[in-house]
Amino acid sequence: MAWRSCGTTNSELVENMKRNGLINNNETYEAMMKVDRAHFAPSSAYKDAPQTIGYGATISAPHMHSHACEEIIEYLKPGASILDVGSGSGYLVAVMAHMVQPGGRIVGIEHIQELVDLSLANLRKDPQHSAWLDDGTITIIKGDGRLGYAAKAPYNAIHVGAAAREVHKDLVEQLATPGRLFIPVESHGGYGDQSIWHVDKDKDGNVRKEQKSGGQIHWQTAQPKYVTLCNTTTRPASPRPPQQITRFSPFTRKKTETKTKNTTDGFVHTVLWKISLSLTRPSHASLSLNSESTLV
Repeated sequence: MAWRSCGTTNSELVENMKRNGLINNNETYEAMMKVDRAHFAPSSAYKDAPQTIGYGATISAPHMHSHACEEIIEYLKPGASILDVGSGSGYLVAVMAHMVQPGGRIVGIEHIQELVDLSLANLRKDPQHSAWLDDGTITIIKGDGRLGYAAKAPYNAIHVGAAAREVHKDLVEQLATPGRLFIPVESHGGYGDQSIWHVDKDKDGNVRKEQKSGGQIHWQTAQPKYVTLCNTTTRPASPRPPQQITRFSPFTRKKTETKTKNTTDGFVHTVLWKISLSLTRPSHASLSLNSESTLV
C-alpha cells in the first residue's frame, strides 16, 4: 500500500496513507497533518519512501513513522514525556510533540552532531516547532542513545529507531511507571534477523518484555529492517565512506590483492572488481547504513 500513498502535498500524502490503512489512529493522523514533511526531507518529501539526509542517514518512510506512533499510542497522551533515540531529521520528534500536547515534552537524541544541527534547523522552519524548542517542549541533544538521557527521565514512552544488540538496561530504567519501550533487537547479535520488542513497565515497576515481530525481517516481505544502533565510534559521521577494493586475477579469478582506502569516518565500503583481459567492471558494492531508523 505504501506505493499508493504518495501525494503532491503533505495533506494528500497523509490522507492517502489513512485511506490505504497505514494510519489507523486519529491522533496519529492529526499530528502528521500538522508536520510538513518537506521541512525534513530534502527531496521527494511526499513519497511514502525513505529519503537520504546525508551523513549515511535517511528520514524513514512516512508509513514507518505512523507505525511507530501507533505502537506506543496509548502512551502518547497530553502531558506525557517521550524519548526518541536516533532522532535524525527531527520529523518524528515533531509529530510526537503534537501528540503529547498540552503539557507534554519530548527529547530527541542523536549521536552525529551534524544531524543534531540539521534537525534543529528543520524544526525552526515551523513557528510552532521553533517555539517548542525555545520553551523546552522539544529538546534535541547529541549523545549515545543506548544510554538514554537520564537528565530528563522518566519517560512514558521511549522509541528506538535503530536495531539494538540487546534491550539496553539504561532505557528500561528510564521508563516511567507505567511506560513502554519500543525497540528493534538484532536476533543473533549482528545485522541480520531482527525482532520488534515492547518492554512495558507497569504502575508498580514490574517489567514485561514481549516480542511483537521477528525473524527474517526484510524489504521483500514489506517488513521493516532497522540499521544498527551504535555510537560515534562505530557509525559513520561523514557522508562519504572509505573504500576497500579487492582485485581478482584475470586468469584464475582468484583474489590476489586487497587494498583499503581510508577516509575520515572509519566505515568500510567494499567494491569487488573482476578484471578480465579486456574488460573491467564492478560486480558488487555494499551500502553505507543510515542513522535514523529504517530501510524498507
